[in-house]
Amino acid sequence: MKKLLFLILILVLATSVSAENCTDGQKQPCGPDTDEGVCSFGIQTCSNDEWGLCLGAVYPTDEIKDNKDNDCDGEIDEGFECNSGELRQCGESNIGICKYGTERCVDGSWTGVCEESVFPEEEICGDGLDNDCDSFIDEDCSDVGSPQTCFNKIKDENELGVDCGGSCSVSCPVCIEGEIKRSCYCDSEIYDSGYCCSSKYSEKECKIKETIKSIDLDKDGLTTEQELEKGTDPKKPDTDNDGILDSEDNLPLCGNNICDAIYGENLDNCPRDCESVYFVPWYVYFIVLILFIAAIMFFRKLLQKPKETFNVPVITSKKDLKVRLKESRIRSKPNKLEKELRKIK
Repeated sequence: MKKLLFLILILVLATSVSAENCTDGQKQPCGPDTDEGVCSFGIQTCSNDEWGLCLGAVYPTDEIKDNKDNDCDGEIDEGFECNSGELRQCGESNIGICKYGTERCVDGSWTGVCEESVFPEEEICGDGLDNDCDSFIDEDCSDVGSPQTCFNKIKDENELGVDCGGSCSVSCPVCIEGEIKRSCYCDSEIYDSGYCCSSKYSEKECKIKETIKSIDLDKDGLTTEQELEKGTDPKKPDTDNDGILDSEDNLPLCGNNICDAIYGENLDNCPRDCESVYFVPWYVYFIVLILFIAAIMFFRKLLQKPKETFNVPVITSKKDLKVRLKESRIRSKPNKLEKELRKIK
């Protein structure tokens, strides 16, 4: 048991005490294994014969699409099609019932899902819609009871729009968001061309709506979704107030007095946040170990029972036997003092 405790003591001391001595004021490079890409070495200074913390080092982080070598492997933006949270237009057209949608970038790749898009269908006669998105409404539907002039692609007779309204059985439809290809209602008026943007007529092309997650609210180069992934403040371009924009800062949370390990902070790259969490002086381990050993030894001694010993007299002859018997009788008889005490009681 003592040998085991001694071995534990040696191992703890070996791992707790600095393995390399140095001279006060001496400096050496420290940090990552390379200074490629965004990585850079830091400086370690000797104090009290021990190397201090590694200051100023920049370590590799997960690669993101920002035209930088974030993981310090010599390649820029490898394996990425897009930035997470980025959106792009998708779909076949914005004509008729068709509508462009948006495709989202997740984990550096396009999902292949076109959200909120509307694709062409077979033309349905008499519904007043361009179902196949070819800019013509109810084409080849002369059997629906309308005059032939309702299919000549000209606004004539008493038509309200081109081939719609008036004597035509097909009413002029409500305009769909985007460019107006055929007569339709936009803001209670019929238009044959231009753009209908959020139910308002415009001569200029409609702007694609942006979701809040795809907007860069604080103009730091990161969308709201990207800010949330990095743990930064979407409304503050420099979350840690170090003069570096969140999009350019490898450690945008260093300085908030919280060791954000899930965002890559550790004792080496952000000592001001992580020092109180990670740093424990070696002598604290030593004191704890001594107390632990003392406690073990105390309880071990407490549990040990003393062994009782008996001196058995050796009898070698009858004479010895008579002497021993006589002595036992004398011990068993009460003396005079004992008798007097009994009388008093």
